[in-house]
Amino acid sequence: MVEKIENGEIADVSTRELLENWLRPMREAKVDTIVLGCTHYPLVGHIIQEVMENKVTLMDTGEAIALHLLRVSTQKRAHHNRGDLEIYLHFTGKIKLDIIDTILPTYTNKGLIEIKEKTPLLSL
Repeated sequence: MVEKIENGEIADVSTRELLENWLRPMREAKVDTIVLGCTHYPLVGHIIQEVMENKVTLMDTGEAIALHLLRVSTQKRAHHNRGDLEIYLHFTGKIKLDIIDTILPTYTNKGLIEIKEKTPLLSL
């Protein structure tokens, strides 16, 4: 699923069929809540809702993590949120800008930084 989303295949029939196969047992068991534990899954949340016949609550962990980060950052005295939000995306290899615009549609201050060489985190 991650590869399909990263390749921009969200609206493809094969993506829906894959989700249908995965979710059919949950729908038949009348599951009422699904935790979207992967950062990619909210991008297909609308399809999950459709497959589950809109009878399921989706729990997006990304929002909870973002709210916790905001709460923790405001508790630190040295931290101050000032000015406009700027987002920098660091990437290696190919990047699909249309997927980025799907994820961050309202942010105009986006910067792309390509990392050409992989550097080790720790040198011995």
